[in-house]
Amino acid sequence: MSSNFKTPFWDGRVNRREFIIESMAIYGFWIGALLSAAHFAGASGDAATPAALLLLISIAFAFPASRSIARRAHDIGWRAHISLALFVLVLAPIAMTLAGAGGRPLAEIAWFAMLALAGLVLALCFPKGQSGENRYGAEPARVPKR
Repeated sequence: MSSNFKTPFWDGRVNRREFIIESMAIYGFWIGALLSAAHFAGASGDAATPAALLLLISIAFAFPASRSIARRAHDIGWRAHISLALFVLVLAPIAMTLAGAGGRPLAEIAWFAMLALAGLVLALCFPKGQSGENRYGAEPARVPKR
C-alpha cells in the first residue's frame, strides 16, 4: 500500500466548529449506547454479553469518530494516521476482555484509553486550520457571522 492511499470516507477537511459539533454528537450517542448496553448486560446476568456488546458498539462508533478525527487533522495539516490511535485506544481494552484478560489492570487501561482519547479530541479542538487549500483539500466553508 502506498503512502498516498486515499478513501473518500477519510478525505477532506472539517473546521473547528463542525468538528466540535460532530464530536459532541458522536461521543454523546456512543456514551449513551454504552450506558444502555451496560444496563442491558447487568439485567441479563450473562458475563460474556457486556464485553461483546461493548465491542460491537465501540466498533460501530469508532468509524465515524475516526473519520471526524482524520478530517480535523487534515484541516490542521496533520496526516490522518492519528485517527488510527482511536482504534487502539478504544478497542484494545475491550478485545483484551474478550480474550480473557481482566481485573483491575484492564479497567485501569480502559480508563487511561478513554482519557487519552478525550485528550486527543480536545487537542484537535484548539488549533486553527490552515488557510486556503492544503494537500488534503480546500479550506472548509466558513459559517457567516450573524
